[in-house]
Amino acid sequence: MLGGSTRVMPTKGFLRMLVVAEIVLGIISIVVSLLTESSLTEPLRAFLDAESEEEITAREMILLAATIPRSRPPAAAFAI
Repeated sequence: MLGGSTRVMPTKGFLRMLVVAEIVLGIISIVVSLLTESSLTEPLRAFLDAESEEEITAREMILLAATIPRSRPPAAAFAI
């Protein structure tokens, strides 16, 4: 090792806290967007409407697929 310094991996609790913070910030972002949309000027509202009607690009599909967590069904669900 160069310099003799070591790095410590963040704890599970810290990483869990970061995931929760990201989810909470996402929810806050959606709520603020919904609450403030009515105060936008007409050109900005028209822009948002046009943007929401566009088709999803391949890049957006990849990002969406990467952000949706994949959960496994419990093993007991397969028990006969």
